[in-house]
Amino acid sequence: MYQARRNGVRRWYTVLPLATPLLLAGCAVVPGSPSSSAPATPPPALVATQVAAAVQATMAALSGTVDPPPGGSTATPFRGGAGPTPQVVTSALTASPAGPTSTQVSPLSATPRPSGTTHPSDTPIPSATHTYTPTPVPTPVILGPAQLAEREIGGGKLLPRYWTNTPAIVFTMSAASGSAPATRPEVEVLPVARAFTGTPTAEGAPMQPGQPGSVTLSVATLPQGAYHWQARLSDGNGHNGPWVDYYNGPAFRLDREPPDAPVISSATHPTQKAAYAAAVARMKWTKPADNGGIQGYLTGVDRNPNGVPTGALTAVNATEIGPLANGTIYFHVRAEDWAGNLGKVATYVLHIDHTAPTLGKVVFDRYDFNPRFDHLTMHFVPSAAATVRVEIRQQNNNGLVRVMRQGLAARGSTVKVSWDGRDQRGVLVQPGNYTMIVLLTDKLGNVGDGYYGRLGVNYRLIVVHLATQSLDVYNGTKLLQSTLVTTGNALLPTPVGIWHVVAKYHPYKFISPWKKGSLYYYAPSDVNYALNFHSGGYFIHDAPWRTVYGPGTNTAPGPPGVYSGTHGCVNVTTAFAAWLYKWADYGTVVQVEQ
Repeated sequence: MYQARRNGVRRWYTVLPLATPLLLAGCAVVPGSPSSSAPATPPPALVATQVAAAVQATMAALSGTVDPPPGGSTATPFRGGAGPTPQVVTSALTASPAGPTSTQVSPLSATPRPSGTTHPSDTPIPSATHTYTPTPVPTPVILGPAQLAEREIGGGKLLPRYWTNTPAIVFTMSAASGSAPATRPEVEVLPVARAFTGTPTAEGAPMQPGQPGSVTLSVATLPQGAYHWQARLSDGNGHNGPWVDYYNGPAFRLDREPPDAPVISSATHPTQKAAYAAAVARMKWTKPADNGGIQGYLTGVDRNPNGVPTGALTAVNATEIGPLANGTIYFHVRAEDWAGNLGKVATYVLHIDHTAPTLGKVVFDRYDFNPRFDHLTMHFVPSAAATVRVEIRQQNNNGLVRVMRQGLAARGSTVKVSWDGRDQRGVLVQPGNYTMIVLLTDKLGNVGDGYYGRLGVNYRLIVVHLATQSLDVYNGTKLLQSTLVTTGNALLPTPVGIWHVVAKYHPYKFISPWKKGSLYYYAPSDVNYALNFHSGGYFIHDAPWRTVYGPGTNTAPGPPGVYSGTHGCVNVTTAFAAWLYKWADYGTVVQVEQ
């Protein structure tokens, strides 16, 4: 037997073929020969020849080829392929003495056999035959990754073509069912201008089929711009799956530069150094340039010149703010691009003053008047320099009757407003109640106003004739009543002029302004109706102590009496005084004439 190792397998081979005679102590026993008591001894040369042939066949079997045996037969080659040549050690074969003389045979030497002689060992020696089949190593099945996605590290999903300023991107995928176990995800990330090379940029931890995996890649140092990426799975032993492209186009775009500050303007408040009364400001701003484009704007309003806008993002570049309080207001805007970069803050200054001027120290000389004799006059003092506009409107329907422009009034000055009872065309208005509206507009456009209603216009007239000691009552041009009267005497005459009813009393007690002992003193006197028409204490009133009226009742010399007149008042009968009290309004004109 011979031991040899081939392709890592240890095997045993037989050295002597079946047809080789056994050599025992120099004697050869040929199988199949007839038995005898005296064994035959073959010639030494034949023995050496057969031994050499056997060794040669064995060596050829081990080396993969077999030389043709003696006699020209062809041997079958060894099918196992080449292998290491074994070292075969053969001992010197010694023939036993066969007679008186012993012959020494050298190893592997052969002595020619006499011609014509044969021996069973002349039969060809068959070669050893062996078939070797190696165990195949299976190739792993690695499929392409599925469910490719990307997201910002620590953030949300990053959609294709989106801009980002994230420092790292997480590429996620899953190993399809049926793929080899424990495969690592690999990605190749390149600018879109460069074609894929098949060389991984980064890899992730091993994952199992049907399970998700990820690769995290720092992009903080990558140049800005658009990138694409592909992914595959690998077992780390040289077996890789196919590359799968995530998106046919820019997968993500890097932008780390913030936008510039917008330029702000205002149509309502165009100059930042000027003050404006408008409480609502219309603002707009420019769209700054940016690599990734502007996503929107943050705006804010405060009183901080260094304020930072917050709140919801708006896509428009215009807005209205207000109502704004008085003082200095700051409007802030900053842009945000699609990568999430916030730009510089732009600020616009608004000076707001919408304090309306007011009317102070308002005084009316009357609230009812007859335009044929009077004007309605009022005075006031403005709180600030302002332009004065006066409107007269009908009180019942607010219809505009008259507009009077008073011009610019200085702060603190006294302003006089007078209405003559005429409309815009110069025609006397109808009797009734009217409203006067005084509008003050300062230089910023702030408007203050004063409303004054129940200003009466009437054409009622009381005429006192001193010469005839009579009294006529008119409504416009229509005579309503006439009566005889007694007026003041020569010492205390009734004042001539245009007067107005300023007060009405029912009843009333007169107290003498003169002390006792005076020529004009009188005892306290009670009357039923009294109409005051002059601030000096002159009245139209009834006189229960008087029995006669008319011419001559005021002409007798001496202190006031039955025929010496009154202290200056106009005396009428009680019945007429009662009617006149009801008819005459405040402001009714009392005209005293000779």
